[in-house]
Amino acid sequence: MIPNLVFAQEVINESRTVSCVNKENIYKLLGEFDEVPFIRALNSPVLGVPIFNPLVIFVNQKTGSFTVAEKVEEQKYCILAVGVSFEPMPAEALKEYNKFREKENKKKL
Repeated sequence: MIPNLVFAQEVINESRTVSCVNKENIYKLLGEFDEVPFIRALNSPVLGVPIFNPLVIFVNQKTGSFTVAEKVEEQKYCILAVGVSFEPMPAEALKEYNKFREKENKKKL
């Protein structure tokens, strides 16, 4: 089941360049940063053809570096994001989010 996205959300037509590499090359790159597979999910596009591609987040838990990659073919990955400071959401941010959700749920009643 795919949740509905915010209906009133403005759609921004933004294009980005992504790097797509074969599996061997992405594994070499990830090895340089000691990143390992941490989360696996199916990526469902917001707009367009409903194709579900495996999405993997690779993380180095010691340094906090991470790579988000989408497997687009059997031997090919596209790198969607790289970065640092991968960590659990701070408690204050979770509290703020949960407070917002409670408020929104009360509006529905």
